[in-house]
Amino acid sequence: MRELGSGVGSKLAAGEKMNEAKQGSIPALILPPALPPDQGGSLPPPLAEEPRATTSKCGRLHHEMTREIERPTVRPGEPAPDFTVAAATRDDRFSLGDFRGKSPLFLALLRGLYCPFCRRHVVLLGKTAEKLERIGVQTLAVVGSSAESVRLYLRYRPTRCLVGADPELAIHGAYGVPRAPMSPELLGAVESSAVDLARELRLTVAAGDAHEAIRRLDGYQVTDNDRADFQRQEGLLTAQFLVGRDGIVRWANVECARDGLAGITKFPTDEEILAAASALSD
Repeated sequence: MRELGSGVGSKLAAGEKMNEAKQGSIPALILPPALPPDQGGSLPPPLAEEPRATTSKCGRLHHEMTREIERPTVRPGEPAPDFTVAAATRDDRFSLGDFRGKSPLFLALLRGLYCPFCRRHVVLLGKTAEKLERIGVQTLAVVGSSAESVRLYLRYRPTRCLVGADPELAIHGAYGVPRAPMSPELLGAVESSAVDLARELRLTVAAGDAHEAIRRLDGYQVTDNDRADFQRQEGLLTAQFLVGRDGIVRWANVECARDGLAGITKFPTDEEILAAASALSD
């Protein structure tokens, strides 16, 4: 998916260097300025809520738009594949064994930081994690970028949930997260989502410039690692799983599975996640 640049085949432009920011929580989830105030920068608006999936008559069936993967997506009732992943929120590693027998786990598998929707979602997921923790469920977001890159990002965009880094997509593969075949329709859907997000952020953008405008607002610097992640992950969808204390998957959601292309870049609502988590009978 063309999350990195504006339009198909456009070159990836490097952004301005991130400014030093205080560590800790982000009050009201406000992004730091892309430029220091003494250089003409100003605080951007609060981080917009993620676009949510809505049912569309134009949505395609999931099996029609996803290409072959190494294994089928893990379904509710099946054992959750074991994993170990580098921690981005501390100098350590996370594994499924850390949670088995102790608490249910909400596992969110995301694309790399090149994706503006995923890098914003990992911050907003902190709010979801706080709600889940109140009912005894832990949250782990796994980002498809290197641990070094994710740790740097979280210095400027702290989140209140555990975050792992898996640039090789080992966990995505183990859980059978699919990819959508590249097509003009897919690219158009992604661009449309970027335009919608830009409007929510009150950005005025020219045709095909939504992704670049969002990147500039975020003050995000595209690196060679981002470019490599983008090439490896083209078409990768996101997925979320609720795993019980016994290591069995109780609930699963895959991007576009319900609404086809109308669901691209959309994440389940907190209400959906909390309803599924509350139904856990562990």
